[in-house]
Amino acid sequence: MITATKWLASLPEPKGLLEHVQRYGRQSLEDLEPPTHSDESWRFTDFNLLEGLLNRPIYSQTTENKSSLLKTLPEPPKEVLRISLDPLKNPLHQVTLPPGLEPISPEELKEGLGKTLSRCACQSDWPVAINKASASEVLALRVKGNNLPPLELVTQAKKDNFTPTRIVLVLEKKAKLKLLQVILGSNQSAQSHLVEIYLKKDSHLNHGWVALGGGEASVLANIAIEQEEQTNYSLTSVQQGWAFARIDPR
Repeated sequence: MITATKWLASLPEPKGLLEHVQRYGRQSLEDLEPPTHSDESWRFTDFNLLEGLLNRPIYSQTTENKSSLLKTLPEPPKEVLRISLDPLKNPLHQVTLPPGLEPISPEELKEGLGKTLSRCACQSDWPVAINKASASEVLALRVKGNNLPPLELVTQAKKDNFTPTRIVLVLEKKAKLKLLQVILGSNQSAQSHLVEIYLKKDSHLNHGWVALGGGEASVLANIAIEQEEQTNYSLTSVQQGWAFARIDPR
């Protein structure tokens, strides 16, 4: 049986904007039953590979200098806004957002974070608790208008480390956005990704997910989508080269 006890004990003390979420996630992991082959959606899973994901130390300040980015990407087209996600840094640091994209305030984020997870009935899922227990930063954006540049969010592998990221997107009425998430894994890296998306009336989101692994890399991802009437959400996902890869859209 999978156990997260040792991994939980290795995590740093909760702090920052997501401190209360981290505490809740860690308590949830202690209380939740881990997935087993008797669960329909997990019955073909190799749990040895899943357990290996939790055998990686979480990426921290002490490992930052030793844990270089393992892959490089070509420059994006001029019209594309690329944001690189780092588990230890404010994702909008030194990023100039175009008109129509604005950060969600910490006050509003504390009020609304997790509501879409709850409405999609995955608030208490074991992989979601993994992310809640570990993620210390969140990229939270509000989208307005229908003439925005495509948005590209990139997460690079941290060698031999566990990297969590969390994203919240709110599309206002009649907003339109093209979103590409690029997940790069290599060697013994492990990653957890949690995405909450809320589409208000008449909004449209075209979501691409490209996850390219390598070696013994592993990735665990959850995408929760909440839609009001007359909205359109499309998801295209491509995954290749992982020892273990799982994406759950709800």
